[in-house]
Amino acid sequence: NAVVLWTRYTPEAAEAIVDVQLLLVEARHAEALVSDGVAGEHVKTWAAQTDIEKDWVVKLDVRGLESGTEYVYAFTDGDG
Repeated sequence: NAVVLWTRYTPEAAEAIVDVQLLLVEARHAEALVSDGVAGEHVKTWAAQTDIEKDWVVKLDVRGLESGTEYVYAFTDGDG
């Protein structure tokens, strides 16, 4: 099972390329996003880049999800 998650990054300056990370965890382990961040054993991560040519949009095709399972996700940049 899969889902497409997307976000639009709002840069503070006209940076050339911005690294963006998607953090995803089953809802029952949601505290792992706060306590463990990207290092948590339950947190899955995806990396992407965006820039002005992409209108600062990031879209990720997230696969391997379990049916009937609730997930929590967050996008972050290098500044957290």
